[in-house]
Amino acid sequence: MVEKNYKAVQALKLSQEGDSLNETNAKVDFSDFGDFDDDQGMEVDDDEMDVEDGGADEVQNEFKEKVLGVLKEGDFEEKRSSKLTLEKFLDLLSLFNKAGLHFS
Repeated sequence: MVEKNYKAVQALKLSQEGDSLNETNAKVDFSDFGDFDDDQGMEVDDDEMDVEDGGADEVQNEFKEKVLGVLKEGDFEEKRSSKLTLEKFLDLLSLFNKAGLHFS
């Protein structure tokens, strides 16, 4: 979920940069988002995970490096989030926030 949020934020940043350049040509094709009714039911497929090609490894590696960097920065690499005090957990969340990784 965090990786999807990260990708969404990166896409929004790119679209905002593009909007400042081409504000008159800004059109959104909502057909790309799919049918909302179809998304209400959740398909369960335990056989195989779908993997998208086209730079997914590069984005995943960048994301993983960013997360590990945040954990190293705060000395949280070997710690479990469930065992942290509230203060330490909030410190960890603030480090992720500063790095541009946001949780919802």
